[in-house]
Amino acid sequence: MHIINTLVPVFLLIGLGFVLRKSNFLSGDLVGGISKLVYYVALPALLFVEVATAAFDLGRAAGPFMVITAALGVCVIVAYIVAAVLKLSGRSLGAFVQGTFHGNTVYVGLPVLTYSLAELPGVDAEQTTQVAVLALAMAMPIYLVGSVVVLLLGHHKLDRYVPLRVGRQLITNPFILSCAAGLIWGFSGLTLPWAIQRALDSAAQMALPLALIATGATITGRKTGVLSAAAIWSAGIKIVVGPAAGFLLGQAMGLDTGQMLVVLVLLAVPSAVSTLVLADQLGSDTNLAADIIVVSSILSIGSLAAVLALV
Repeated sequence: MHIINTLVPVFLLIGLGFVLRKSNFLSGDLVGGISKLVYYVALPALLFVEVATAAFDLGRAAGPFMVITAALGVCVIVAYIVAAVLKLSGRSLGAFVQGTFHGNTVYVGLPVLTYSLAELPGVDAEQTTQVAVLALAMAMPIYLVGSVVVLLLGHHKLDRYVPLRVGRQLITNPFILSCAAGLIWGFSGLTLPWAIQRALDSAAQMALPLALIATGATITGRKTGVLSAAAIWSAGIKIVVGPAAGFLLGQAMGLDTGQMLVVLVLLAVPSAVSTLVLADQLGSDTNLAADIIVVSSILSIGSLAAVLALV
């Protein structure tokens, strides 16, 4: 029953965004505004508050972080093998590989974790949320750097300017900046003024529902053609190989139930909507990137249900 109670609210809100955009209740400009609000204000506020107020048990977060990182590496290796079989090259290669590991951890992963913890009485919800946020704070640069590298590698643009491109992506990403600010504030030992805490909490409360609605609306706006085998393979690697590798590695490391939940949920989410933005910025195949987002979003219903049942 906890699987239904966890996933139905998430995908109902994504579906609501899809319907609102498809029916033109939300215009393209309004969807863009909501997406910017979520990306630059609501989710950064949520991440800052969670990180700044977390009990900094980096030891508990280190295990999930290492497992997630290793599983991403497995996905990349498998992706390049499959890409060679499919004879992908150039702009399509980068988009294909990126789609296999860069997951929608913030927009979809955090809501699924939040709702699932409410249904798992045997797991410490507060502690597990802190582990998830800290693991995400450490993993976000890896997602971003990995995406930039594979996209540039796809059309052989690895030159002396790559560090500049990577650095620009890192210092302008609001999620990374908010997590870094939260870590600094948390380690400082200072307490947020009550008025600021309330304002940030209010902004954070709108983050998860708006993020899900924005995800559905954004997917609706993607004009893709016939889905290619490459999109299906990339999405399959993302939502099958990643969680499978995470489960095996997590078992080998002896992760507890809460840590395993964090790992599996964050690996089972669909490809991030931001992969399309990065593909566009770095000259990769945007049509393939959009198709991967759509396919993985549909298939992730099964992957997330499977990992919740497993935990």
